[in-house]
Amino acid sequence: METSPAPATALPKTGESLREEPEQPSARAQQPPPPTGPAVYESRGAPPRARLVDALYACALVALGFCFWEWQLLAPEYAGVGTSLFFLLALALSLGYLHRKGMCQNRRSLAVLLVAVAGALPFVLYGERDFNLMLLGFEGTVCLIWVAFTCKTSINSRLSGLVVMDCINQMFVVPCANGMRLFTTLVEGLGQRRKGRSHKQEQQQLEQTATRRRQRVRALLLTIALLAVFALVLVLIVTLLGNSDTQFDAFLTTAADALKQLNVLEYLDLGALTQRILHLALGVPVACYLFGLLSGNVYRRHTSAFKQAHAEEAFVEAHVLPATAFAVLLALLIAVYICYFVVMAPYLFSALTGVLPPGFTYAEYARRGFFELCGVAVINLAVVYLCWLLAKRASRSYPRILRILSGGVALLTCLLVITAASKMLLYIQSYGLSPLRLYTSWFMVGLLLCFVLIVLWHLRPFNVARPLIILVVVLSCTLALWNTDGSIARYNTSRYLNGDTTQIDVALLESLSDAALPALHDLESQAPDSAVQQEARAAIARHTAAHAAALQGEGAGQVAPWYSWNVVSARDFSIQTTHQQGSYALRLALAPWV
Repeated sequence: METSPAPATALPKTGESLREEPEQPSARAQQPPPPTGPAVYESRGAPPRARLVDALYACALVALGFCFWEWQLLAPEYAGVGTSLFFLLALALSLGYLHRKGMCQNRRSLAVLLVAVAGALPFVLYGERDFNLMLLGFEGTVCLIWVAFTCKTSINSRLSGLVVMDCINQMFVVPCANGMRLFTTLVEGLGQRRKGRSHKQEQQQLEQTATRRRQRVRALLLTIALLAVFALVLVLIVTLLGNSDTQFDAFLTTAADALKQLNVLEYLDLGALTQRILHLALGVPVACYLFGLLSGNVYRRHTSAFKQAHAEEAFVEAHVLPATAFAVLLALLIAVYICYFVVMAPYLFSALTGVLPPGFTYAEYARRGFFELCGVAVINLAVVYLCWLLAKRASRSYPRILRILSGGVALLTCLLVITAASKMLLYIQSYGLSPLRLYTSWFMVGLLLCFVLIVLWHLRPFNVARPLIILVVVLSCTLALWNTDGSIARYNTSRYLNGDTTQIDVALLESLSDAALPALHDLESQAPDSAVQQEARAAIARHTAAHAAALQGEGAGQVAPWYSWNVVSARDFSIQTTHQQGSYALRLALAPWV
C-alpha cells in the first residue's frame, strides 16, 4: 500500500550532504545583539536628544574658547585665577558631557583626573612664575590622557611607554580629524527637530520649518529696522529737548558722568568690543580642537591611528643593528668614564667634602664642567635607549652582554649626576638659592632617579616605563604645587640672619613674586646691616607702589585684570599692612570680586 512520506523524511536535494545538519537558529537569534554604549552611532545618526547634547556642549566650548583668549592664558604675567578657572571649567564640562554619554570613570581615569585638578591649582595659588608655560603643557597633556583613559581609547590598557603614542594621537590626530564636526553638530543639534515617521512627513516638516524660519528672519529684520529708527528718533528728541532747556541739559550731562564712573559703557567701547569680537573669532578654533578631542573619543572616530600590534611590530623590526657593535661602543664608553674618574678624582669629589681646589672660586668651580656633565648624562640616556631599541637579538630577550654593559654605563652616569649635583649644592651653600639654581637641582634629582630605575631594570627586567611616568608626574606636581619663590626667599634670608653667610642679594628677592615679601620684612626688621635694612625697605616700598598702581588703575596698562589674581599675592602682600592700612589690604584681596 502506497503511503506518503512524513515531512521529516524528505529526501535531500542534489548536492546536499546526507549528514545530519545542526539545528539552525531562528532569524531573530541570527541578528546581532542591539548595539549599546555611547560609541555605536555617529553624531549624524544619533537620536535628536543626543544631537542636542552635542550641540549644547559645542556652544559651551565656543564660550570657553573665548575665555581662553580673553583671560590671556598664553601670557605668563597674567597667570592667576583665570588660568585655573579655565582648566577647571574645561574638566567640569568634559566630565558632564562624558557622563551624559555613558562614559563612567574608572580607577585609572580617576587618578589622572586628580592629577589634572592638582595641575590646575598652582596658577591661582602662586600666579606668575618662570615655568608657567611648562605647567600649561603638562596640564594639557594630562587632560588629553584623562580623556583617553575615560573613553578607553588608549593604545594599551596598562601604563607603559605607549603612552607617548597616546599623547601624539590625542594631541594631533583625533582633534584635527574631528574638529570641523563642531559646525555640523551645531547645525544638526540646534537647527533640526525630531524626524517624522515617514519620508513624506519628514519632507513636509522640513518645508514647514523652512517657512517658519523665513518668517522669523523677516520679523527679526523688521524689528531691528524699527528699533534703529526709534533709536534715531529718540536721540533726536533728547537732543532737541536738551538744547531747549539748560536744566534738562545739565541733567543729561550729570547722567552721562554717572554712567562713565560706573563703567556701564565699558563693554560698549569700540576698541574693547572689537577686541572681544576678535577673541570670539579666535575662540572658535579652540572650541573645534576641544570638541574634536571629546567627540572623537566618544564616538570612536579616528582614534585607532596607532595600535599596540603595530607598535610591537615596529619594535621588532627596529632590531636591525648587530649587538656586537653596540657592545664595543658601550665598552669604550665605560673605559673612557673609568679613566675620567681615575684621573680627575681629586677635582671631582672635592665638592662632596666642601673643599675647593686651589685657584678656584666657588662660582668658577661650580660652573666649570657642570653643564658638560649634564650634557653627558643626557647623551648616555639616549645611548642606552637606542642600544635597547636597535640591537639585534635572537629572541625577545635583551642580550646579556648588552644588559651588563648598558647597566654599567647607567651606573657610571649616576656617579656623574651625583658629581654635578654636588657642585650645584656647593654653589647654593655659598651664594644662596635662585630660581635657576632651584630648577636645575630639581632636574638633576629627576635625572638621577631615572638612571637609578634604569640600573634596577638592568638587574631585573620589569615595566620600567610605568615608574618613570609616575616619577615625572610626581616631580612635576611637586614643583607646580611648591611655593618656589617663597622657599627661595626664606632659605636665603634664614641663612643670612643665622650668620651662615655674610651677604644676601636683596635685588634677587625683589625680582621674585609677592611670596618673597615676608622674607623682605624679616630683613627690614632683623638684618644686622643697616644698608640691607634700607634695601629691603626700598624693595617693599616698590612692591607697595606697584600694587597700589594696579589696584587704583594709575598709569597706562597698569590695571591688574581680575583673572591675574592669586592667593599668594593677596595674602603675603597684606602682611606689610598695619591696622591703619587694614582696609587697603582688604580691598586688595577683594579687588577682583567687588
